[in-house]
Amino acid sequence: MLFLWLTYVSLCQQLRFPIRNLLQKGGTMDKPFVLYHGTCNDIAINDYLKTFSNYNRNSMQAVNAVFATSNKTKAVYFGLRSCLAGRNSRCKLDNKRIFLSSLREMLKSTFYVYSIDPTDFRLDSKDEYISYRDVQILSVEKYDLKKAIAEYGFEIYLIPELDINKSVCNQIKQMNDYIDSNNFQKLDIASIF
Repeated sequence: MLFLWLTYVSLCQQLRFPIRNLLQKGGTMDKPFVLYHGTCNDIAINDYLKTFSNYNRNSMQAVNAVFATSNKTKAVYFGLRSCLAGRNSRCKLDNKRIFLSSLREMLKSTFYVYSIDPTDFRLDSKDEYISYRDVQILSVEKYDLKKAIAEYGFEIYLIPELDINKSVCNQIKQMNDYIDSNNFQKLDIASIF
C-alpha cells in the first residue's frame, strides 16, 4: 500500500500537482485537482499561461490576471467565446445558450482547453478562479468550433450591438434587457464557416 502511495505522489510531482491539493479538509477538496482555461490562443504545452488585462465581473474592474474554472464545459464556453466574440463584445452563458453582442472580424474555427495547475489560484466566484501570476500548463485539448458546439449542445445568439460609451455595468444591463425581451437572433455557425 505504501508503494502505491509513493508511486502516486511521484506521478503527481512529475505532473506538477502539489500534494497539498490532493489532501482533503473536512471531507472536501480545498482546491480542485486541476483547473481549465479555454481560449483560441495556441500556447505551447511547456509554456505558461500569461496574465492579461481583462474585466473581472465580480470586482467590476480591469485586472491583470489568468482566469480559470473547475467546470470543463464552462472552459469550452470560454474557448468558443474567444473564437467568436468581437472586440469589446459582452458575452453571457445562459444554460447552453451563448449570447454575444458582436462577432470577431476574423472568426477562428479552432480553440484550446488548457488543464492548468491550481496552486496559485484563489476562488473568485462559484467555480471560477483567478491568479495574478503566470501559470503552468499541464495538458491541452484542441477543439473544432463546429464540432464542440454540437457535442456540448450550445446555441449561439447575437444580440444588438451595445453602447460602448456606457459603463460596463450598464452594458451588461442593456444586454440582459435584450435577452429578457427576446431581442436576439440565433446564429447558424455552419453557414458562417
